[in-house]
Amino acid sequence: MPEGRFRSPSADPLLADELLRRLRERGGLTTLLRSAGPELARRYGSTDLFLALRDVVHHTGSLWACSEHSDPEHSSFGYSEPPAAVLDEHFTGPVGDWLLLRDTASLSGDTWRLFLHDSGFVDPPADLIEHYQRLICRRPLTTLISVQIPAVGDWIGRLLIVNAFPDQAVLILSAIAHLAGHVGPAILAKHQQRLLRMLVRAEERAFLARELHDGVIQSLIGLGMRVNVAAQSARPAVARELAAIERELREQVVALRELTEKLRAADFDPSRLLRHFQEMVERFGRDTGIAATFGGDIDEMDITPAACREIVRIVQEALANVRRHSGARSVHVGLCGRGSEWVVEIEDDGNGFPFSGRLTLDDMERTFQGPRVIKERVRALGGELAIESTAQRGARLEIRIPVATRHAVA
Repeated sequence: MPEGRFRSPSADPLLADELLRRLRERGGLTTLLRSAGPELARRYGSTDLFLALRDVVHHTGSLWACSEHSDPEHSSFGYSEPPAAVLDEHFTGPVGDWLLLRDTASLSGDTWRLFLHDSGFVDPPADLIEHYQRLICRRPLTTLISVQIPAVGDWIGRLLIVNAFPDQAVLILSAIAHLAGHVGPAILAKHQQRLLRMLVRAEERAFLARELHDGVIQSLIGLGMRVNVAAQSARPAVARELAAIERELREQVVALRELTEKLRAADFDPSRLLRHFQEMVERFGRDTGIAATFGGDIDEMDITPAACREIVRIVQEALANVRRHSGARSVHVGLCGRGSEWVVEIEDDGNGFPFSGRLTLDDMERTFQGPRVIKERVRALGGELAIESTAQRGARLEIRIPVATRHAVA
């Protein structure tokens, strides 16, 4: 895609064809936007781009954000599934395509004009200016282009271009509206296909989890009971061997139950998170014989279902590590709110990690230590992880997650 200062919308049909080709060949929408977002920002002199997609029936959606900087190390790209109220902020404003332009030539230096694509310049409402100045708070706002993505089914979209070349903003608005009209429906259709694939995979995982629970796990439990009965009437040497077999069967049942928990979809109402943790920890204690307790102190969970899923996966992985590696006799899981963070704690009295002392997530990344899966999931949530470990005295994991986190795994 050619770079440099935007000159006219005449080349945009070729740009639309290029984006459609990439969408077909590269498959993922996030993959496309990760490369095309910075290119579009440079083309139009923009500092930030936002693509917001929303399901108007189920009040869910996705947000992609691209921030450009002269130093590439400070540029960023992100994908999230924010709460409906956060997503709605990107749809605020007039219907259709429009431009908010700051008139730097005015005597006050703070005069704004609103250009509606179909009817020209009008006076902008003050609350519209205040809203987007608050939303784009990281940089001074000079121009804002908001373009409607044509609806596909129940899905609508908005593309926001922040601080494009002000002297060409009207031309850029026309070009972006033309681009959105050609590429937007394909983007929405691609997003719907992705969600459908995710739904199908979730149903397949749930089916497999039910089959394991109702079939293999129950058979292993029955086999363990038969082995236990046989051991009671066997000679001592045989009884010891049968007892070892029974223990192994019990271990496999626990491992399969952990697998079924991971297979089941965990997108649920965040208000049920505390109850879910309580049930999960109690089940872990019953299955493993490790004394397991849970404590929660949160009145309201301002967190997305996708983030809930990641938190549940983190605790599942931590408990699985306790069972497999720690040799612990007890474990405690805690969830509480502290200021602007949720804090998840997992503490056991086992063998500890191969290090002593306290390591942060950055420390563990630098020294290649700590549980890899947990580290990856904490990073995905934009959180922090610290582990305190003492040899033969146990370990404590502390995970801090920002309140109302907008992070999610794409």
